[in-house]
Amino acid sequence: PDHPAFTADDLIIHPGREGMEYQAQSFGPASTSTGSKQTRIDYDLLAADLTMQNNKFNCEILKRGGVPSANNVIVTEIFHDQPQLFGFPLISNPFTDPFPLYTHTIMRLIGGVRGYSIDTLGPLCLAYPLTARQSIIDGKAIGDTLDILDGKDSGGGGGGGGDWGWLTWNPVEDDENYLGLELQYMQISGNDFTNPAVLDDHTLNVGDYVTSLDGTVSSSDTRNFMESLVGQEIIIPIWDDLDPKGFDTFYNPNRHPPEVGAYLINTFVKVRIDFVDNINIAQKTITATYLGPAEECNN
Repeated sequence: PDHPAFTADDLIIHPGREGMEYQAQSFGPASTSTGSKQTRIDYDLLAADLTMQNNKFNCEILKRGGVPSANNVIVTEIFHDQPQLFGFPLISNPFTDPFPLYTHTIMRLIGGVRGYSIDTLGPLCLAYPLTARQSIIDGKAIGDTLDILDGKDSGGGGGGGGDWGWLTWNPVEDDENYLGLELQYMQISGNDFTNPAVLDDHTLNVGDYVTSLDGTVSSSDTRNFMESLVGQEIIIPIWDDLDPKGFDTFYNPNRHPPEVGAYLINTFVKVRIDFVDNINIAQKTITATYLGPAEECNN
């Protein structure tokens, strides 16, 4: 089709991405007399190709009323130094002995699933676009309640000045429609994140800055998306309000105005919103139960 593919629900994992090196295992020396034995696979290119194929594949499945499938791939690379068969003087070339051989295979594993088999993929940090101050979390025990946006406090959950702790993973995006996508698809924190302080950093980690969502958050859609999270364990980043640079401003050439406010992420925690009545966006309060650190994000 001519229209662009829907990418908000993509979950792309490969060993070429920062923090995902655990997806690959090597056996044997990293180099020999014939050269390096490092991977020759361009994982970004392979993932882009497989993403397009999988989108088409799942569209066909969904049209027939089937269950959409993940697209997993096993790549095997083999490096082998082959000695020359004849070692006679003047006939064999000592500079090409042994002779380096290389081959690889790519095997696709497709299986229908009813949900995200995230536990089988290794540690993934997939967060929701809300942040609370570190000082709100300090001293909390598992089971305690906390107000993420902290609307009762003059400082709010955010960095002040009308900023109440809503996030945008992409510094270019700054509207409530994008916030709605973030609340529907936690994968966006993994596939569309850009650190506004380091624009080529696209992996969400402790120590990164995350852009603040400017403007008013008040639509009924946002409330509906928040209500859909009730009863679920969700991960949110916590920003460092104890650091003078905890809330800072960065230049973004791709946005107007080009300066964006951003939070310095100190840790990630798990919370659960227990009841619909715990959500009051107009009053800037979202009460949740504290469930402890999110170790999959803090490692």
